Amino acid sequence: MIFISGVRKEKGEVTAPAHMFDDDRVRDFDNLAELARHVKGDTDHLGSISVPGTLGRVWARFSPQGLNIFGEQHDHVRLLDVVGKVGTRSFIDESFFVEKLATNSKVFATCVLETAGARQRLDIDAARMHDFGADALFPKMAVPLPMTLAYLKGRQVEMRRGSALGFAAQYALRIAWAYVRDLDANVETVPPGGAATAPKPKLSDAENRAAGNVMAYDASIDPFVATLNFGGYLGDKVDARSNPLLLGGLTSVLEDVIEVMYERIGDDPVLDATERTLLLGRSRTGPEAQGETFALWRNMRFARTIAPAAVRGVRYAGVGAGHLLYLIDNGKVPRGSYLYDMRPAGSREVPKLTGKPGVTPLTRMVEHTAELRESA
Repeated sequence: MIFISGVRKEKGEVTAPAHMFDDDRVRDFDNLAELARHVKGDTDHLGSISVPGTLGRVWARFSPQGLNIFGEQHDHVRLLDVVGKVGTRSFIDESFFVEKLATNSKVFATCVLETAGARQRLDIDAARMHDFGADALFPKMAVPLPMTLAYLKGRQVEMRRGSALGFAAQYALRIAWAYVRDLDANVETVPPGGAATAPKPKLSDAENRAAGNVMAYDASIDPFVATLNFGGYLGDKVDARSNPLLLGGLTSVLEDVIEVMYERIGDDPVLDATERTLLLGRSRTGPEAQGETFALWRNMRFARTIAPAAVRGVRYAGVGAGHLLYLIDNGKVPRGSYLYDMRPAGSREVPKLTGKPGVTPLTRMVEHTAELRESA
């Protein structure tokens, strides 16, 4: 079905392929010129997308210029579900890291496995993942580690299937163990200057302690980590009643990696001195405080990635709804960007994003599509 500004058009009234008149998909164009560009494949802001819980495809419209930033609930509609439908390769997404990882590193190998499905769907070569990266490796890994450590020590934390923390914890543990193995092998996970590989400079005391876990616990941890499948939840695999040797190894790894992450904050070349001082001056007492520091670090890095992407002319960026809220509330949204709340109606995640001025909700596109379908 074809509409021009909400008015349905039949064959003979406008020029378009026959299937666009005959199928049940709603397509609403601003004018005839936009329809003509779309038919030629010259648009990258329009498309029919699948939205869970809705009847038929939803006609999605984003800005035809500038950077479109999605705030997502990751079990709903994501940027990675949309880019192919609107016909663009110009995007960055938090599924991928912005850093160019050493191809001989265990972290790189782990990320290749973690992103296999998305890369295959979008035809992204593993060696070019960083070209599509929006997230920062160490902050993303660090955020769930303090609460994961508390969980392994016996704290009652929901980590089983369906838990966002359980999902993030399993992902982070896989990356953290790979990073520790890189330290042990003297491999620089993120080579300076974008080199393919580089020898690791002299390790700090904290890094040496982290590396020492490989010799001490490899026999118990490595087989366990191999069972942590992509998309799983840590609470389904381990808890405080698990094998004491495994628990001892995991807690030792996390304690040491958390300390290394604080060193990474102090050495982060992307942040300025004021930001690093602010982060390191925050309380380290308890897993909540540590997790909040790492979360702020991650948000700061998102801001430092989104801004240059807008300058480069990148068309889309996909981040979690909470990260979009941080950009808005802290004045970090690049000028000329357009914001979209991609969460479902009634979402309980990041409720403060609901109704934010200047943010277009996906629900509005769903409603508009339903109205046009009903009118037809």
